[in-house]
Amino acid sequence: MGFIERAMKRTNRNLFVVVILIFLLVVGFSVLNGKMIAGVFQKPVAVSAEELRDFQTNGDWSNRLVDLSEAIDGYSEPVMLDEYRFHGARKTIYEYGLVHIDGSYMFFKADPGVIGKDELRFRGDLIRLDAAMEAYFKESRDIGNSPIFPFMLDTTRDFYKDASMMLTILVLLVAWFLVVAYRLVSRVLNPKKHIIYKRLARQGDPEEIIRQFEDELDRGEYEVIRNYIVTGHWIVKCERFSLKIAKNYFEPGSSYYLDNVF
Repeated sequence: MGFIERAMKRTNRNLFVVVILIFLLVVGFSVLNGKMIAGVFQKPVAVSAEELRDFQTNGDWSNRLVDLSEAIDGYSEPVMLDEYRFHGARKTIYEYGLVHIDGSYMFFKADPGVIGKDELRFRGDLIRLDAAMEAYFKESRDIGNSPIFPFMLDTTRDFYKDASMMLTILVLLVAWFLVVAYRLVSRVLNPKKHIIYKRLARQGDPEEIIRQFEDELDRGEYEVIRNYIVTGHWIVKCERFSLKIAKNYFEPGSSYYLDNVF
């Protein structure tokens, strides 16, 4: 087995490792974000107060799309605002209100100006209750000792935006995997499609170049400089996934400026 053939097999092995790593990345990403990604294709499901308590007991509520319209006994005006300053003026990003469900309270998140209007719909996904909201419950006299749910309802479109972004990332990862896997399979089934063989073809007849290069190696007429192999006729740069090859135009005994060759 000659040097070029060994290089082809070595680069194929390296590419195979990359294919496996990308595959594991796709699987891991799918497992971690599968529930959110599936939400792109789902509609909120009507949920009762009893089912909400089951979610609370089982802890199975994250990224769950629900419709609480039938379960809610009433809701409040905005009790908390998420704001930022822009040119000195306050801009409201989100508003937060409270809903009363079967003797318990739950925060809900809405777009600014929606609370109290007809366009408010208690449909969306359940997300974790953060520390600031827990503190509000503890300090509020109106709520007192009433029980609270450990999650809140997000009625904005943020979930769908995030889920769509995750779906896009997954599609790109799968496409990347398919492209790299196709390159590996095509190289293995037909060595002439290997990138090394294609680069040899740019310099002339690949078989003749391989024969000449291997003969020079067998006769010991070569020099190894870093990751370069220099023979009388050829300069080969060894890379992780390929080889680069160029004709040797340097005069015998002259200094090599190999970094300028490719």
